[in-house]
Amino acid sequence: MLLAALLAAPARAVAPTGADIGPNIDASVAAFMRRENIPGLSFALVDRTHVLKVGAYGKANLESGAPVTATTLFGIGSLTKSMTALSLLAAEDRGAFDPHAPISRYVPEFRPQSRWRGITGDDLFTHTSGLPDPQTYGRGQVALASAFTLPYPPGAHWWYSNLGYETLGAALERIERRPWVKIVAERVFAPLGMVHSEPAYTQEDRARAATGYDYSFDDRPSPPSHPVAPVGWFEADDPYGFVLSTAADMANYARFLLGDGTFDGTRVLSPQAFAQFTHAEVDAGQPGIPNLYTRYGYGLAEETLDGHRVIGHTGGTNQYTACLEADVDEGIAAVALSNHGAQGPRPCAVVEYALRAVRAQHAGRPAPAVLDGDAAQTVANAVDYAKTFRGRDGRTLTFVDRGAVLLLRDPDGKEYRAYNRGPDSFYVDAPRFALSTVDFFRDERLRVVELFYLNDWYRTEAYRGFDGDDAPASLVALAGHYRLDEDSYNVRIFIRHGQLWLDGTGPLWSAGNGSYGVGERWSPERYRFDTFMGGFAQRLTISGIPLIRTFTP
Repeated sequence: MLLAALLAAPARAVAPTGADIGPNIDASVAAFMRRENIPGLSFALVDRTHVLKVGAYGKANLESGAPVTATTLFGIGSLTKSMTALSLLAAEDRGAFDPHAPISRYVPEFRPQSRWRGITGDDLFTHTSGLPDPQTYGRGQVALASAFTLPYPPGAHWWYSNLGYETLGAALERIERRPWVKIVAERVFAPLGMVHSEPAYTQEDRARAATGYDYSFDDRPSPPSHPVAPVGWFEADDPYGFVLSTAADMANYARFLLGDGTFDGTRVLSPQAFAQFTHAEVDAGQPGIPNLYTRYGYGLAEETLDGHRVIGHTGGTNQYTACLEADVDEGIAAVALSNHGAQGPRPCAVVEYALRAVRAQHAGRPAPAVLDGDAAQTVANAVDYAKTFRGRDGRTLTFVDRGAVLLLRDPDGKEYRAYNRGPDSFYVDAPRFALSTVDFFRDERLRVVELFYLNDWYRTEAYRGFDGDDAPASLVALAGHYRLDEDSYNVRIFIRHGQLWLDGTGPLWSAGNGSYGVGERWSPERYRFDTFMGGFAQRLTISGIPLIRTFTP
């Protein structure tokens, strides 16, 4: 680990954190990096007026051994959204933007099909527009949104959508009549003294950026013990997720969030706009979304952490992960940036440890114990799964509880650890279970009575549910493994209990006109299978983006 010299924000002194906090933060960062196989990480801790600590840890490039330094750039991912929101609120202050007007006033090409009122900027900011979240890049997707039919009135539900912020960025460009990258550099970076940040991924910035890494296998869940590999670089300026920054620059941004709309005496947003910016509007929550997203506002999420109001955001791209949380009650904030891609965890554990350590110092209490660096994971209810399950072909799977550690035991006595990946879902670190999670299911008495791995089905003797025949050929023709061309994004479609099932998510349901939905019945994502050859669908289009069937299971 390399601990960088403390670096001040421009024109600000660095205040000491206290001897009892700094070493514990360093130890917690080291533990988190060891536990989660993080190559490099940059960290900053601030209060309203000072940068308290900036640290650089680990490697910016594993192959060359280059260390992370105070000026190493990292992608901040979806923290970019708040910078788009800030820039548009500044436009509102100037009378150039109305967040409650239809966004088509600014982007006429944006016209999703709807029988309800037009989508407003407010709907897009708060992820309540009804738009899906297509896996694609570039402004062209704004015009492609005209092919979508909104499944519910704007404002009715919360559904995270990068497309919404792509559209807001396009509106900002139309309002200011210049590229988004120039706007953010002037409206955000300049007034906040973010002297090292870049508004986009470009080839010119690649040499200054940490090399991004992610698990070597992109088609399966991975425990931290799996190796990482470099992730390819690409150019992108999407307003929802491709700012490059340093921890020191993001320290200034965090200080701004703790303030009143000014930074070091310069007014950036009016008091009214700043209040809008830093207070969440709507209840959020969606499967797979971190706890931070309890409520959502204009590019910032909000939660209550240890009784304190916390605002912030996480970020994740193919190359990087990020987390910023600002405890507005205590007047402190922390940010962590890592070069482990989005298959790994966001570094919020480090951020939240630092916030708790400072609060303890303020209250005169001992610092909390440092984070645990052991990748081994206990399962409090492991006894629920400690059973023998039998497949329809007579094969059995036996799980055992070794003191809150869940293990799969082979007939030869060899045991493999199970890592929790969600409610009743586990990754088993055994070669024959490498491609997906083992998903357990409960009966009406909440007893675990069956499990699936891929399309394989196993049950206990207590199982009394569905026992139908194999799925019809029409569904078998749709199941398979699909991949976005030349991209890491891929999905598997299974058949479980006679219906299609999206790996890691749940059953597909008919949405009419030959398309399917998943999750809540109002979910805007749509799945459509077509291009049949040899009796099997060769293409799966997810919310307008085509994935192609691959030959692997």
